[in-house]
Amino acid sequence: MNRNYYKCSSGGCNVKKRVERDNEDSSYVITTYEGIHNHESPYVFHYTQFPPNNIALHNLCL
Repeated sequence: MNRNYYKCSSGGCNVKKRVERDNEDSSYVITTYEGIHNHESPYVFHYTQFPPNNIALHNLCL
């Protein structure tokens, strides 16, 4: 069984993710998270207006 392990890259956050293929059907991927993030998503935007005047709308789609 092929497994990949990942750790949150935000300093001080101990969330881990495991990604593996299903034993019976390898076209399925099983993703398991352990823990709770202690920070906001790095892709959260806080604006008082949408879209902001100085950024193109397509730049908000990450």
